Amino acid sequence: MNLLAIDYGSKRVGLAVGSTETGVAAPFRLLERHGDASLIKDIAVAVKGERADRVIVGLPLAENGGHTEQEGIVRTFVTMLEAALDVPVELVDERLSSREIESHMKAMGGQKAWKASGLDRDTAAATLFLQTYLDRQRKTWKIVPYDVNWPEDFAREEHRIKSVFGDAAIAIEHIGSTAIPGLAAKSIIDITVLIAQREDAEKFIPLLAKLGYEFASSSTERHFFRKYGQISYHLSIAYQDAGSFWKRQIAFRDFLRNHEDARKEYEALKCDLISEYPDARQSYCDGKTDFVQKILERAESERQ
Repeated sequence: MNLLAIDYGSKRVGLAVGSTETGVAAPFRLLERHGDASLIKDIAVAVKGERADRVIVGLPLAENGGHTEQEGIVRTFVTMLEAALDVPVELVDERLSSREIESHMKAMGGQKAWKASGLDRDTAAATLFLQTYLDRQRKTWKIVPYDVNWPEDFAREEHRIKSVFGDAAIAIEHIGSTAIPGLAAKSIIDITVLIAQREDAEKFIPLLAKLGYEFASSSTERHFFRKYGQISYHLSIAYQDAGSFWKRQIAFRDFLRNHEDARKEYEALKCDLISEYPDARQSYCDGKTDFVQKILERAESERQ
């Protein structure tokens, strides 16, 4: 998947490009801001020229994860950008730790080499947060043996999530492979929160941002968030009044918890797919579709 990253500065906009196949980000272009309309046209040309499948825009949060004035400006710009482009636009937390910055500088030959490369601040920022995004994607994109600490990782995060949703959370569940004892999995804790109405989900986006969750997408079935760090999380808000995401996730999880044969078959399938598609996430996910549907049918049959 080809990516175009945007660092939306107050006067200039830095662009970087990268690919999930290579895992490498590179500076691309610096654009002057002469109004958002002309800027969006220039970005659309870049998207087409670089055959970008997704646009990543840096979200300038405060160091503590709180809101900033520039964050609001960026969100407004992204809304306009989404309306103009035919590819998904994803907001990502652009905060970088000193360790991450130094790591990228070292990879380019140190601070002197970084400056000598002629990189400007905005393009450099876009390159850095895109590289961090790619690194995090690759870091979590492997299957590891089941970790007995995963339920505890969920329980700690569940407490934080409850503080955001309060009584609006009908239920909070640990789903996905890390919720199935004994199953090897990608080291990402999947969590789903069930609320009554889909229309209420939007108000939780800024509240979850304070916990470090990046809003990734929404559909007729869920609002989806990511948080990467020493422990990585995926969070889905499901709706009681729309979609069947909650029902499917719980049914699949519970069936594999109670059927060792299915659990072993699923683990073997995942290992085969990730070996065949190490950098193609969609192919990996598509490869599991038939198995998941078979399990859901078996679960439904047992309930009858």
